[in-house]
Amino acid sequence: MKTAKSPETLAKIRNHLAKLNASPFSPEIRAKISAGMANFNVSTKSKKVIFTDIETQERLSFVSYRDASLKMNISRNTINKYLVSKEVYGKYLISLE
Repeated sequence: MKTAKSPETLAKIRNHLAKLNASPFSPEIRAKISAGMANFNVSTKSKKVIFTDIETQERLSFVSYRDASLKMNISRNTINKYLVSKEVYGKYLISLE
């Protein structure tokens, strides 16, 4: 059978939990950590995607599938589909570097 906790004990528990759940990093530090991790992931895990304009031979280079999909406004699945099939997407030929 549990006994009722005194108001002092409950206050200590609340303070302890507040300290435990508080973020140890400021928002600025958290943003720097997130940016560093994103850069690390791009440099170590991503594949460079190249869009080549078939008319002018101009090349658009992107550091990752995600970057290419955001800037070209298409899905990563679509990029992969055109990479595998080697078909032309609009006026671009998509390849990996």
